[in-house]
Amino acid sequence: MANWEPVASETLPEQVTPTEIRNVDQVTGRALPSGIIYYVRFTSVIDDPANVDAIMSVWAGWLNELNATPGVVSVTWVQDINASDQVVDTLTIVVDSTTNALLTATLNDVPTEENVSQWQQRVADARAALDQIGG
Repeated sequence: MANWEPVASETLPEQVTPTEIRNVDQVTGRALPSGIIYYVRFTSVIDDPANVDAIMSVWAGWLNELNATPGVVSVTWVQDINASDQVVDTLTIVVDSTTNALLTATLNDVPTEENVSQWQQRVADARAALDQIGG
């Protein structure tokens, strides 16, 4: 069974430099079973559906693994525009305490360039900080 399903696909302009724009294909996927919606942009070089599926599947696996990490309440993929007018993908992760389920922390602007173990370390650090507060 696939660990992701397609939600949408569209061609978008992407600013590479202040004077260069290229078209990219953005695929929106839903990781299964977590339900996390995520976006991956592909250049025209990657146009084989099998390659797109493989890359989307890897991302879904990483997001599902993060979502299954103890203390993770939710994961949201966020797209924003930085000061250089570049599209930037980040994660917002809500984490709960080990001692008090009502005590949570929100980790904003978590780089998607990090790997799962780095994301999980951020979660562990946030939980430890929450436990210090919550006793």
